[in-house]
Amino acid sequence: MPTSTTKLSLGLAFLAATSLTTAYPLYTFNGSPSALLARDDNSTLQSCLANSGGYDLSYSTSSDYTALSTSYNSLFDYKPLVVAVPSSEAEISAIVQCVSAEGGKQKLSPRSGGHSYESYSLGGQDGSVVVDLQNFNTIDVNQTTKTAIVGAGVRLGPLAQSIWDQGNFSLPHGTCPYVGVSGHALGGGFGFPTRAWGFLLDRIVEMRMIDVNGTIQNVNNETNTDLWWALRGAGSNNFGIVTQFTFSLLDAPTSIINYAYSYKTNEDCANAVVALQSMTLATNVDQGLAPEFGGELLIAGSAAGDFDGNACQLSGQHISTSRADHDALISRFNTLAGITPASTTVTEYTSWLESLENIMGSLNTSAPITQDQFYAKSLVQPTLATYNYSSALALVDKLNGYAGLQGTGNSVSFDFLGPLSFPNNVNASDSAFNAHTASFIYQFYSYGFPSNDNSDGQQQVWNAFDDLVETAKDSDSAADWGAYVNYVDARQQDWGSAYYGQGLARLKAMKETWDAEGVFWFPQGLASA
Repeated sequence: MPTSTTKLSLGLAFLAATSLTTAYPLYTFNGSPSALLARDDNSTLQSCLANSGGYDLSYSTSSDYTALSTSYNSLFDYKPLVVAVPSSEAEISAIVQCVSAEGGKQKLSPRSGGHSYESYSLGGQDGSVVVDLQNFNTIDVNQTTKTAIVGAGVRLGPLAQSIWDQGNFSLPHGTCPYVGVSGHALGGGFGFPTRAWGFLLDRIVEMRMIDVNGTIQNVNNETNTDLWWALRGAGSNNFGIVTQFTFSLLDAPTSIINYAYSYKTNEDCANAVVALQSMTLATNVDQGLAPEFGGELLIAGSAAGDFDGNACQLSGQHISTSRADHDALISRFNTLAGITPASTTVTEYTSWLESLENIMGSLNTSAPITQDQFYAKSLVQPTLATYNYSSALALVDKLNGYAGLQGTGNSVSFDFLGPLSFPNNVNASDSAFNAHTASFIYQFYSYGFPSNDNSDGQQQVWNAFDDLVETAKDSDSAADWGAYVNYVDARQQDWGSAYYGQGLARLKAMKETWDAEGVFWFPQGLASA
């Protein structure tokens, strides 16, 4: 959930260690390095693709290849063998069958919004077949059932606009208009209303997925129940290509408060962490946070110069409430923390769409995406882990000490959930998602990350972020910390367990069942876990 000064909600990239010379950093993973090498002999594959349908096939010599294969993160320049742009499920099925005929030697990756932190939607390597889903962009709302059938190539901005235009509906989702709905929803997908409405994942009613044989699978809580569990949390390019979602919609609220409270000192921010934690973990709304109150505490430190010279900012949305109740909740938070905001912005809306545009900017995504250069890490904090003032200040002070490191801007966000959030009675085993019962989801974000010709500078920032993560975990070193799969990080240690927790073994077994040859592959996919 971004602010105007720091976070964009996206991160760096990955390639497994090989002897190849590349234009981007190399990392190590525990799979076979040979899986990363583009095949020298792909004439059979190319012939199959050329004869399987009328969709666009963009090779390196094609005029649209650069536009179709440009990574959002300018650090990475992966070169797909081909980018296919189908317009129907039948065409996707044909593409998958052509790739599958190669017996796992050729890898495939779907691309929805192209915002993968590690450019995994371009394969996370050179030589993949990329299936660009941009033509799967329809949004059909049924006002009677309050559902929307949404193509996997839809982005969040057009999604928000369309469901509003077709009945004043809403969904919980992130705040970057260009993010693709598919990866966002399959990996969780949260926004400021998540405490009241759940993750975008929780609003899925049904999916359509094309498996490794090119067969269309309907997936819901009664059909393909194994995939229903697995796709919701681990569905991005592990078992097949999801082409369509059906979402359960919500009536858009008519009373919305967008808020931002900035705090001056590092000590204020440490106190804010402890107070926010206390209210997040409370099970009584009188002591805790009403589900309708959602947001994040974003910390940069007093040395960073963000938030008009303040050290941190609490911002978000408070829906279906009055200004008096909002003020009372914030007053209770400030009193508990013993702090006073240095600046305050509170804006009331009766139009949900206008409140979104205030946060997201224009929802129109027709203009080309703008590249960025960044790195990010994440944590999923279990409710048993807690900060005291000293451990919170240790994290804030450490972050403050890294302000401007190698020219970067660095922040840590605490997106708060807690037991009063929806669904407050969720069974963690109902899906492969690992963050339903979390207290906080963190993002450690570095913008202006050093370029690839500055390897020493990159290493300094990586080391700093490793230090920040370990300092956060030191608040309770015995806790079972996780990581958020939508903030995927190539340098994440033990990433399979971090992303999927106790569900990892079941997911790996399902991978063997649904895609034994690893056709659907990326460096941190289940085939490599």
